[in-house]
Amino acid sequence: MTQTEIQPLSKSVTANRENENIQKPVDVANSESKQGNIFTSRPVYTGIAAIAVVAMGEAATETTLVERCLRSARVGGNWNGAFIVLTDAPVDTFQYLHKTHGENVIVLQAKPKDMNEDLVKVMSFKRFKTLIWEYVELVPELDNLKWIAYVDIDIVFGRDLNLFFQDFLETTYHTVSDKEHINDELENTVRSKLYFFPEQNPLKKRQGQMHHGGIIIMHRTESRDCLKLWQAEFDKTAGTKARRDQNGLKAIRERIQDGLETNCKLVSIQKQIPHVVFPESDLMQKMVEHHAKATFIHVTNTNRAKRIPGEIQEEFFRYVLQIPITDTDSALDHLVKKQTHRR
Repeated sequence: MTQTEIQPLSKSVTANRENENIQKPVDVANSESKQGNIFTSRPVYTGIAAIAVVAMGEAATETTLVERCLRSARVGGNWNGAFIVLTDAPVDTFQYLHKTHGENVIVLQAKPKDMNEDLVKVMSFKRFKTLIWEYVELVPELDNLKWIAYVDIDIVFGRDLNLFFQDFLETTYHTVSDKEHINDELENTVRSKLYFFPEQNPLKKRQGQMHHGGIIIMHRTESRDCLKLWQAEFDKTAGTKARRDQNGLKAIRERIQDGLETNCKLVSIQKQIPHVVFPESDLMQKMVEHHAKATFIHVTNTNRAKRIPGEIQEEFFRYVLQIPITDTDSALDHLVKKQTHRR
């Protein structure tokens, strides 16, 4: 198996289904393409999955979180496929990334019609999570994409993302789809779906009962109705402090539970180990000591990271980003420093 291909799914899963690659290179010139508010490095992969981040406000210009996320995807996540950055900054801001961290970086600038004073005031950039697919459709080279893993920019990757997608498709996605297919034959109902890990932040009430909004798996067509509902919830609370992603998800979840919403299903990815972890100081030190990693490692930059001493973070991120602790003069040294931003 090459680095750019996922292993074929098991026969029990792939029966009567396409045997698809997660990352598949196409034969195009190794050059750059810049068209207006889109920057695409070449070659672009036509695999079925991509990683996407939303980098807006000071997070886009005053930290190196996007570069840290990308670096970890390449080295820890073994990800050479598409890495999409949706930003309000000029596309040139992130143009350097493909030169230092490989090809297949797609930078999309937010359209003026999607930006307004309210967004800037209350930092509700999270609404752009619901718009990612609309922007991706502006890039013809990504027409083959079926899946996007949206991640917050303060997430880093420690395990092979190809194996995560394989695991997700074999377990969560096909299990839910097969069960729903049986029910659909009886009830004639079809639901749009978004996929989340359960919230595990001990500081948040009802942890495990909420959906963690920092990692979202979205299907190109099957997730659209849910994304539109979520976008509508953002717009209902425009200009207020209630305009938060979790408030919108809660409203949708409650309507589903009450039987008032039948076109959307919020699916929890139950297999959390070894895929997701939310480390504090002690866990960071243990992971380094025992050489342990997870697929998605979320050190919330507006909250958790502020409480973790800088030296612990530096050692941890050197470990995840594979930057030797003895290499203090590395050109990548800036990626391991403690950095936080306000909402």
